[in-house]
Amino acid sequence: MTNNSYGDRINDFNPQIVEATKKLIGEPHSTIWKKSESYAMKSMRTWLSEVSKLCEIKKPLLKIDSEMYASGRYYADKNQIILPKVSVVTLLHEFAHALNHQKGLPNSEDNARAWSCSLFKNAAPKHYAKAVRKNLIFFH
Repeated sequence: MTNNSYGDRINDFNPQIVEATKKLIGEPHSTIWKKSESYAMKSMRTWLSEVSKLCEIKKPLLKIDSEMYASGRYYADKNQIILPKVSVVTLLHEFAHALNHQKGLPNSEDNARAWSCSLFKNAAPKHYAKAVRKNLIFFH
């Protein structure tokens, strides 16, 4: 990967956000992918609470909709993230949209990709590299 890759763009995350993300993933054993959907949802909601507080924004609601046609979506008018399945990277990506929207920052796909991939790589570099190798991350 080059320095222009999304995973390398941001390295100055609040250490508490990185730690919360490690906890979400279940580092070093990546337990979130080995547990039930209800366990994952509880973990993702806990992460949203912790990181929203750290970022000083209103916590977005979270919902799984398996019939969703897209990979994930943030609805600003409802402050809601909808995912088609449990996905850490998609959660991070949609949270970046919520963060940018609520903070009045540029809210582009490019920014959300950089924030989500960089945070995942900072929190779990080996899992990030594995996900890239397996083409589980569309933009990296």
